[in-house]
Amino acid sequence: MRLSFCRFGIPWRKTTRFGTDLPSLRGLRLLCGCKHKRHGLRGYSKRHRKAWTAVAELYPAGVSRLIASGCCIDAVWSCFVKLDVSSCCRSKSHRIGEAQNPGPRRVAPRGEDVLEDVPLISAATAALEAKVLCAFINWGCKSIESNVLHHMFEISPYFVSQTVCAYGRDLFAA
Repeated sequence: MRLSFCRFGIPWRKTTRFGTDLPSLRGLRLLCGCKHKRHGLRGYSKRHRKAWTAVAELYPAGVSRLIASGCCIDAVWSCFVKLDVSSCCRSKSHRIGEAQNPGPRRVAPRGEDVLEDVPLISAATAALEAKVLCAFINWGCKSIESNVLHHMFEISPYFVSQTVCAYGRDLFAA
């Protein structure tokens, strides 16, 4: 069997001879009948980063299909019925490549949660926050010497920010 790869949509001619004893392929000739110039297989391809002869080593998909069809015809398999590949392999199911236990289980969708009900901090963070707040209140009561500290925080947000800054400076100095 002799083929020119340009008959299978490749930009170079590359006439190739196959030795076969299949009756359906023996003596087959699909040579190039084109009159226009084809791409030469000389030099180096910058796009593929290898020599043009190495680029042209692979057989086109059409050549592989032709050889496979010839094998099917000579094996007296029906070439008009699509081949069921999953029946040819040693697979327990007709879904080739699928795992017996495909991946982790899906998490059940959550109910209609309200954002305010979702805990955004852990219990350890809440405990640390309570400890730091308690230390801040104790520091504020000692520094200001007043029992109305909570009331002052509610009245003046600016006073809260200034007190927190002073507490931060005091902790840094300590």
